[in-house]
Amino acid sequence: MKTLVHFGAPENILVDGKPHLGTDRLIPLLRNFRQHLESLGVTIRFGTKVNDLVVEDATVVGVEVSDSREKSEHNSQKLRYDAVVLAVGHSARDVYQMLLSHNMDLVPKDFA
Repeated sequence: MKTLVHFGAPENILVDGKPHLGTDRLIPLLRNFRQHLESLGVTIRFGTKVNDLVVEDATVVGVEVSDSREKSEHNSQKLRYDAVVLAVGHSARDVYQMLLSHNMDLVPKDFA
Protein backbone atom coordinates (compact mmCIF):
# COMPACT_ATOMS: atom_id res chain seq x y z
CA MET A 1 0.00 0.00 0.00
CA LYS A 2 2.91 2.35 0.70
CA THR A 3 4.09 1.83 -2.88
CA LEU A 4 0.67 2.84 -4.18
CA VAL A 5 0.78 6.01 -2.05
CA HIS A 6 4.29 6.74 -3.33
CA PHE A 7 2.97 6.72 -6.91
CA GLY A 8 -0.10 8.85 -6.24
CA ALA A 9 -2.73 7.00 -4.20
CA PRO A 10 -4.30 8.91 -1.30
CA GLU A 11 -2.72 8.24 2.10
CA ASN A 12 -6.04 7.14 3.64
CA ILE A 13 -5.66 3.75 1.92
CA LEU A 14 -2.99 2.99 4.52
CA VAL A 15 -5.56 3.04 7.32
CA ASP A 16 -8.90 2.24 5.67
CA GLY A 17 -10.24 -1.23 6.43
CA LYS A 18 -11.39 -1.68 2.81
CA PRO A 19 -9.35 0.77 0.74
CA HIS A 20 -10.62 1.69 -2.70
CA LEU A 21 -8.87 3.83 -5.30
CA GLY A 22 -11.33 4.08 -8.17
CA THR A 23 -10.45 4.15 -11.86
CA ASP A 24 -9.99 7.93 -11.94
CA ARG A 25 -7.12 7.64 -9.43
CA LEU A 26 -5.74 4.33 -10.67
CA ILE A 27 -4.93 5.50 -14.21
CA PRO A 28 -2.49 8.29 -13.24
CA LEU A 29 -1.01 6.06 -10.52
CA LEU A 30 -0.26 3.33 -13.05
CA ARG A 31 1.14 5.90 -15.48
CA ASN A 32 3.54 7.13 -12.75
CA PHE A 33 4.52 3.56 -11.87
CA ARG A 34 5.16 2.69 -15.53
CA GLN A 35 7.33 5.80 -16.01
CA HIS A 36 9.32 4.84 -12.90
CA LEU A 37 9.90 1.30 -14.18
CA GLU A 38 10.95 2.58 -17.60
CA SER A 39 13.41 5.01 -15.95
CA LEU A 40 15.00 1.92 -14.36
CA GLY A 41 15.43 0.30 -17.78
CA VAL A 42 12.36 -1.95 -17.73
CA THR A 43 10.84 -2.67 -21.15
CA ILE A 44 7.03 -2.65 -21.14
CA ARG A 45 5.24 -3.85 -24.26
CA PHE A 46 1.58 -3.33 -25.08
CA GLY A 47 -0.21 -4.96 -28.02
CA THR A 48 2.23 -7.84 -27.91
CA LYS A 49 1.41 -11.53 -27.96
CA VAL A 50 3.72 -13.98 -26.22
CA ASN A 51 3.98 -16.93 -28.60
CA ASP A 52 6.36 -18.96 -26.46
CA LEU A 53 8.84 -18.76 -23.65
CA VAL A 54 12.57 -19.01 -24.22
CA VAL A 55 13.66 -21.58 -21.63
CA GLU A 56 17.19 -22.76 -20.90
CA ASP A 57 18.08 -25.14 -18.07
CA ALA A 58 14.55 -24.86 -16.62
CA THR A 59 14.84 -21.06 -16.45
CA VAL A 60 12.84 -18.55 -18.47
CA VAL A 61 15.43 -16.34 -20.16
CA GLY A 62 13.18 -14.58 -22.64
CA VAL A 63 10.06 -14.61 -24.74
CA GLU A 64 9.11 -15.08 -28.37
CA VAL A 65 6.63 -12.35 -29.28
CA SER A 66 4.62 -10.98 -32.18
CA ASP A 67 2.26 -8.07 -32.76
CA SER A 68 -1.12 -9.03 -31.29
CA ARG A 69 -2.94 -7.26 -34.14
CA GLU A 70 -1.47 -9.58 -36.76
CA LYS A 71 -2.98 -13.00 -37.43
CA SER A 72 0.35 -14.55 -38.37
CA GLU A 73 3.17 -15.35 -35.99
CA HIS A 74 5.71 -15.45 -38.85
CA ASN A 75 7.14 -12.05 -37.89
CA SER A 76 7.94 -13.09 -34.35
CA GLN A 77 11.05 -12.04 -32.48
CA LYS A 78 12.94 -13.75 -29.69
CA LEU A 79 13.81 -11.37 -26.88
CA ARG A 80 16.25 -12.30 -24.11
CA TYR A 81 16.08 -10.63 -20.70
CA ASP A 82 17.57 -10.94 -17.23
CA ALA A 83 14.02 -11.28 -15.89
CA VAL A 84 10.60 -11.82 -17.45
CA VAL A 85 7.36 -10.63 -15.81
CA LEU A 86 4.19 -12.01 -17.38
CA ALA A 87 1.46 -9.49 -16.53
CA VAL A 88 -1.21 -11.41 -18.38
CA GLY A 89 -4.48 -10.19 -16.93
CA HIS A 90 -7.59 -12.28 -16.46
CA SER A 91 -7.68 -14.21 -19.77
CA ALA A 92 -4.42 -16.10 -19.53
CA ARG A 93 -5.27 -19.75 -20.09
CA ASP A 94 -2.91 -19.91 -23.08
CA VAL A 95 -0.02 -18.53 -20.99
CA TYR A 96 -0.67 -21.06 -18.21
CA GLN A 97 -0.64 -23.85 -20.80
CA MET A 98 2.62 -22.47 -22.18
CA LEU A 99 4.19 -22.49 -18.70
CA LEU A 100 3.00 -26.05 -18.09
CA SER A 101 4.35 -27.18 -21.47
CA HIS A 102 7.80 -26.05 -20.26
CA ASN A 103 7.32 -27.89 -16.93
CA MET A 104 7.22 -24.66 -14.93
CA ASP A 105 5.82 -24.82 -11.40
CA LEU A 106 2.62 -22.81 -10.98
CA VAL A 107 1.85 -21.57 -7.48
CA PRO A 108 -1.55 -19.99 -6.71
CA LYS A 109 -1.53 -16.62 -5.02
CA ASP A 110 -2.68 -16.60 -1.41
CA PHE A 111 -5.23 -13.81 -1.80
CA ALA A 112 -7.96 -12.81 -4.24
